[in-house]
Amino acid sequence: MPTFHYRAKKGLDETLEGKVDAENQEDAVNRLIALELFPVSIEEVKVSRPSRPSLGRSTFRSMVILKGIRKKVSLKELVAFTQKLATLTKSRVELLNSLKILYEQTEDSRLKEIILELYTLVKEGKTFSDALKGFPGIFPPLYGSLVAAGEASGNL
Repeated sequence: MPTFHYRAKKGLDETLEGKVDAENQEDAVNRLIALELFPVSIEEVKVSRPSRPSLGRSTFRSMVILKGIRKKVSLKELVAFTQKLATLTKSRVELLNSLKILYEQTEDSRLKEIILELYTLVKEGKTFSDALKGFPGIFPPLYGSLVAAGEASGNL
């Protein structure tokens, strides 16, 4: 199976490079899209040794980092995120727009990746509280429970 070198966008600001095994270029594009990446360029790599599985070690590590696993956000950053989100929701800014605004205003790359993932999950139809549960090392269970209570009462 041929290997393709790709450059792809993940979200608004992040560009990734890597390799993917696929039957052809179209299959490579479909595999990247399935990983929620937007392909920018794809070129076939000529290799003399046997190809590796599409989710090789380096690709898996990149996905883990993108998903925010092993990332720590300081309490100060979490409080600032919460205060800004509260201000936006009190101003009746929709949740997706609020997350987009917070993404654009956040300087910390770790928190920025997490906000982008939260945005993606909510856009796909998950509740905000369910999206937060995907980051147990970042958002404590109480945080998610308070958000769930706010969602249930209509007063997020």
